[in-house]
Amino acid sequence: MRDKNRVVHIISNLGDGGAEGALCRLILNDNSGCKHEVISFMGGSKYSEILKSCDISVIEFNLKSGKMDFSVMVKIYKYLSNRKPDVVQTWMYHADLIGGIIAKIAKINCIVWNVRTSFLTGDSVKFSTKLVIKICSLLSKIVPDKIITCSNNAALFHKSIGYKNNLITIDNGYDVHKLYPLKSIRSSARKELSIFNNVFLIGMIARFDPQKDHENILLALSYLKNSADNFKCIFVGRGMEGDNRYIKDLINKFSLHDIVLLHGQDDNISKIMNAIDLHVLSSSYGEAFPNVVAEAMLCGTPCVVTDVGDSARIVGDTGWVVEPNNAHILSHAINKAMDLKMNNKEQWSIRCGNALDRAKSKYGIERMVSEYHKVWFG
Repeated sequence: MRDKNRVVHIISNLGDGGAEGALCRLILNDNSGCKHEVISFMGGSKYSEILKSCDISVIEFNLKSGKMDFSVMVKIYKYLSNRKPDVVQTWMYHADLIGGIIAKIAKINCIVWNVRTSFLTGDSVKFSTKLVIKICSLLSKIVPDKIITCSNNAALFHKSIGYKNNLITIDNGYDVHKLYPLKSIRSSARKELSIFNNVFLIGMIARFDPQKDHENILLALSYLKNSADNFKCIFVGRGMEGDNRYIKDLINKFSLHDIVLLHGQDDNISKIMNAIDLHVLSSSYGEAFPNVVAEAMLCGTPCVVTDVGDSARIVGDTGWVVEPNNAHILSHAINKAMDLKMNNKEQWSIRCGNALDRAKSKYGIERMVSEYHKVWFG
């Protein structure tokens, strides 16, 4: 007997990225009985293994990045034609274009694109990707029935570059049973990091990328050390290891050797978010819905963010929002947070609780799953 609702997801790869993580959380937390299957153009990676371990069907074609094979497109067409899913949900530009067209030819009733970028710069985007985006904008009124985005800024951006279909914003969602404040986690994490309990620990969880503007926060820390003490800052993320010469040179330039810790990649986000007192995201451009902001708040950790993408909307009045590319203002906001925790424990506790409550009420995984179902099945 045929499954009542079947969704086939098409994505370029299942590596460690925001779209890939959202896809995985969406599937694994859908308790409706809906049947999910995933097609990935590239080979095995982080979320591929997670999905397979949970008995989710994942078909991989092991293509190289940026490459497509006509025989693969034929195989996807045959698969969709035979399976006749109720919905084909594609993720990001290349999958939107290729998967969307194949699904259209296969006469799938509901085709939904997913776009997540809120800003593109000439230097950060390959010519081939720009071409794909341009074609997607031209086909946006023809191929997809609906287009989902994860942020209001991403919706506005895509409208500005010619996307014609109605864009529907669905906030990212998170499992509140995996991200939550816990003193025992904080204690063990700080012990592991050799951070004393009386040290104010700032954290920035972000890959090494120009859009994250690590220079801005490092400069802000250099200003901060002139007016505050007994604090450290830990940097977590891909490329933020101790052998990053660019970052090491900035640390030397700003004399931050005794303040900055370079931790590198760490998949235990709950551990890091519980260990720190304040999360800072100093991005200068390119954010849509930065996961780390909501993840920090779910652990009861307030945030200082630059007003890029939907960061300000996520934080609301529970944290501090500053303009990008201004280290003086960023330093001042961090200092205000430190002062509040050190000198007004009650108000700091309220602030932490408000951050947690806001994130739980707005960014729980159940809400995300429900919103996707409304788009897919009406």
